[in-house]
Amino acid sequence: MTRFYPIAVLILIGTALPVVGQTTSQPARRDTEAVMKDFEASRQKFQASGAIDAIDHPEKRKAVADKAVAALKESAALLDELDTTGPGGKVEAMQRRPEVYELLALFGDDQVRQDLREKSKEDSAHGRAATAGLLMARWEDAHGKADEQNKILDDVTAASKDKLKGMELLGTLTFFDDETADAPAVQTRVEDLLLANAQGKLLAELQDQIKDRRTLRALEGKPITIKGSTVDGKTLSTDDWKGKVVFVDFWATWCGPCKAELPRVKSAYEKYHDKGLEVLGVSCDTEKDALASFIKDDPKMPWPQLFDAKNPELQWHPLADAYGIHSIPRMFLIDKKGVLRTVNARENFEELIPKLLAE
Repeated sequence: MTRFYPIAVLILIGTALPVVGQTTSQPARRDTEAVMKDFEASRQKFQASGAIDAIDHPEKRKAVADKAVAALKESAALLDELDTTGPGGKVEAMQRRPEVYELLALFGDDQVRQDLREKSKEDSAHGRAATAGLLMARWEDAHGKADEQNKILDDVTAASKDKLKGMELLGTLTFFDDETADAPAVQTRVEDLLLANAQGKLLAELQDQIKDRRTLRALEGKPITIKGSTVDGKTLSTDDWKGKVVFVDFWATWCGPCKAELPRVKSAYEKYHDKGLEVLGVSCDTEKDALASFIKDDPKMPWPQLFDAKNPELQWHPLADAYGIHSIPRMFLIDKKGVLRTVNARENFEELIPKLLAE
């Protein structure tokens, strides 16, 4: 499973130090900006190592482990240097350290992981970061294992009663919360933990977001009819496609990630349309001409597009708003009986479509 990693995970560099988190002596103390500049330059070095592409694949990790661990150890040392640059640097280091430790746990050998476990026993910023990093590494390897994810959440709850608090706790829960739970009940538990530990403005924002998510999840497994006006003024309803599998893409021409997914959608349409697949776009564009021009210029997008610009300031199709969709692209799959099977089809619709067509 490929997931978005926060920028902190990508800020890593390239030579080894003998001890995780060891501080190097510096001839002169540098400021936060100077250290952060090194971080930015090092991102390209880490990406070039191939480690990012291996994160989700344990066997691939082994092939790049030596270079990855060397980079991560120096990254940990630079975080220690950030600690010395002042309050701003200390906050930056606190935010990044758990994810560096998480990657060390993923790419490191038994000794590296044992070092992290020992460090997690410390009552210190390093100890809290190691605790968080180890939990995140376990979550990364728990895809498809709802029981294991529940055990990890048990351990997070236990850790939150004594050591794992504040930024490290919220950062860990946010890492879990990127819609990576393998069962609705697990996702709900992650959200409940976030709500229980957030405060102030963050809590208010989470309450709104989680309400929308739960509205969206509640649609799964139930009959659904998606209808509206198309960009060329016709009325369309998915009820007219009973007996077919319907792929619904909530997107916009101004959305970079949406356009990046279009080749996959086009490929699925070309492969399966004659076998019973229909595709429906729900455009969150506000400019009708921009949408019409975009699809006119691409003959490989012959499927209909719902469009509604009654409230241009919303910059969102009313259907997306009603379903609790707060980010796009969002992709639905509806089976032959008109039941919404998943609201997260983006991840693996190439696998799901033929299965639904075979039912």
